[in-house]
Amino acid sequence: MKIQLPQFQTVAEKRIPRTIDLIELRQSLVYEGLIEGLPTRERNAAKLGHIPEAIRHLFPWIPVAPYVITPVEVPIEFRGEKAYPFGDPARFPSVQCVSRWQCFEYGDENFDLSTLIIVWFQDEFALPIDAHIVEEITGLDWEKLSHKFEQ
Repeated sequence: MKIQLPQFQTVAEKRIPRTIDLIELRQSLVYEGLIEGLPTRERNAAKLGHIPEAIRHLFPWIPVAPYVITPVEVPIEFRGEKAYPFGDPARFPSVQCVSRWQCFEYGDENFDLSTLIIVWFQDEFALPIDAHIVEEITGLDWEKLSHKFEQ
């Protein structure tokens, strides 16, 4: 999959559009392993907080933090007589997507390519990537967020 970014890079004083390529996509069920109970806002926050460390283990050669597209958290109605004892029930979309993107169009002769890990959540396994996720990826500041690999 390729995404055309609206930002432009300067190459030999010419402005050309930048294209990023989806190189790798790993997907998993967000609540796989949750045997009993409901997901909660507290568990969800912990899951988001754990993402940078997990990404460092998956991609140790990429020294920049992943870009995490904040998921929409949906409240879960709990029908017990008392409040849910383990926190405020809420869920993320059911699939976590960890993607590695690269750009081979680099305007500096000292660099071969740039790369970025992007994490998002969606309701179904990709592909396709949800339209609102593609829109957010398109709006990223690639120069600021990506890691540049030297020749």
